[in-house]
Amino acid sequence: MKSYYLGLRVSSILFGLVAIVHLARILVGAQKAYIEIAGYQVGLIPSVVAIVVCGWLSLWLGKLACMAKKEMQPPPPAA
Repeated sequence: MKSYYLGLRVSSILFGLVAIVHLARILVGAQKAYIEIAGYQVGLIPSVVAIVVCGWLSLWLGKLACMAKKEMQPPPPAA
Protein backbone atom coordinates (compact mmCIF):
# COMPACT_ATOMS: atom_id res chain seq x y z
CA MET A 1 0.00 0.00 0.00
CA LYS A 2 2.93 2.34 0.59
CA SER A 3 3.96 2.15 -3.07
CA TYR A 4 0.42 3.20 -4.05
CA TYR A 5 0.69 6.32 -1.90
CA LEU A 6 4.20 7.07 -3.11
CA GLY A 7 3.22 6.70 -6.77
CA LEU A 8 0.32 9.11 -6.36
CA ARG A 9 2.52 11.64 -4.57
CA VAL A 10 5.29 11.49 -7.20
CA SER A 11 2.77 11.79 -10.05
CA SER A 12 1.15 14.77 -8.35
CA ILE A 13 4.50 16.53 -8.01
CA LEU A 14 5.50 15.83 -11.61
CA PHE A 15 2.23 17.15 -13.03
CA GLY A 16 2.60 20.24 -10.82
CA LEU A 17 6.11 20.84 -12.17
CA VAL A 18 4.90 20.51 -15.77
CA ALA A 19 2.15 23.07 -15.06
CA ILE A 20 4.74 25.45 -13.56
CA VAL A 21 7.04 25.06 -16.58
CA HIS A 22 4.17 25.91 -18.94
CA LEU A 23 3.26 28.92 -16.81
CA ALA A 24 6.89 30.08 -16.95
CA ARG A 25 6.80 29.68 -20.76
CA ILE A 26 3.84 32.03 -20.92
CA LEU A 27 5.29 34.58 -18.50
CA VAL A 28 8.80 34.61 -19.97
CA GLY A 29 8.01 33.93 -23.62
CA ALA A 30 6.55 37.35 -24.41
CA GLN A 31 9.17 38.08 -27.08
CA LYS A 32 8.81 34.76 -28.87
CA ALA A 33 5.21 33.66 -28.47
CA TYR A 34 5.60 30.43 -30.41
CA ILE A 35 7.85 27.41 -30.72
CA GLU A 36 8.48 25.26 -33.76
CA ILE A 37 7.75 21.55 -33.76
CA ALA A 38 8.50 19.70 -37.01
CA GLY A 39 8.27 22.95 -38.96
CA TYR A 40 4.91 24.00 -37.46
CA GLN A 41 4.57 27.05 -35.26
CA VAL A 42 2.84 26.33 -31.97
CA GLY A 43 1.49 29.33 -30.05
CA LEU A 44 0.73 29.78 -26.37
CA ILE A 45 -2.77 28.25 -26.43
CA PRO A 46 -1.47 24.67 -25.94
CA SER A 47 0.45 25.89 -22.89
CA VAL A 48 -2.72 27.36 -21.39
CA VAL A 49 -4.49 24.04 -21.94
CA ALA A 50 -1.51 22.19 -20.43
CA ILE A 51 -1.58 24.44 -17.34
CA VAL A 52 -5.25 23.69 -16.74
CA VAL A 53 -4.99 19.94 -17.38
CA CYS A 54 -1.71 19.36 -15.53
CA GLY A 55 -2.75 21.60 -12.65
CA TRP A 56 -6.04 19.74 -12.28
CA LEU A 57 -4.28 16.35 -12.45
CA SER A 58 -1.75 17.49 -9.85
CA LEU A 59 -4.46 18.57 -7.42
CA TRP A 60 -6.55 15.45 -8.03
CA LEU A 61 -3.63 13.05 -7.54
CA GLY A 62 -2.52 14.98 -4.45
CA LYS A 63 -5.99 14.59 -2.98
CA LEU A 64 -5.98 10.87 -3.76
CA ALA A 65 -2.55 10.53 -2.12
CA CYS A 66 -3.87 12.19 1.05
CA MET A 67 -6.84 9.84 1.11
CA ALA A 68 -4.54 6.85 0.59
CA LYS A 69 -2.33 8.00 3.47
CA LYS A 70 -5.37 8.21 5.77
CA GLU A 71 -6.34 4.66 4.81
CA MET A 72 -2.83 3.44 5.70
CA GLN A 73 -3.12 4.70 9.27
CA PRO A 74 -4.26 2.15 11.87
CA PRO A 75 -7.72 2.66 13.35
CA PRO A 76 -7.93 4.32 16.78
CA PRO A 77 -8.08 1.96 19.75
CA ALA A 78 -11.56 1.09 21.01
CA ALA A 79 -12.43 2.66 24.35
